[in-house]
Amino acid sequence: MLEDQQTRGRMHGEPQIYASRWVEVSLVDVELPDGERFEHHVVRLPSAVAVVVLDDAEQVRMTWRHRFICDRRGWELPADLVDPGEDAAETAAREVEEETG
Repeated sequence: MLEDQQTRGRMHGEPQIYASRWVEVSLVDVELPDGERFEHHVVRLPSAVAVVVLDDAEQVRMTWRHRFICDRRGWELPADLVDPGEDAAETAAREVEEETG
């Protein structure tokens, strides 16, 4: 345990830079055991699910979607964030229904 304490750094603060339902970004003030200090970006994502749906022929069923950021269409798996109070299986079932009918 002594070695772990000697090699562990300290955090002096973690101001949040940005937060939304989809992502949180903060900037951590880190101090290493040798006294070196620097800022380290931390990105946190909420719990999410992606679902692989197989048909009777065991082929993966996907959705064809447009993404405005890159202005392209592409194949995607049904996916979403896990809502508060919902477990991953419930989220998966909800997303398959919403995105594929």
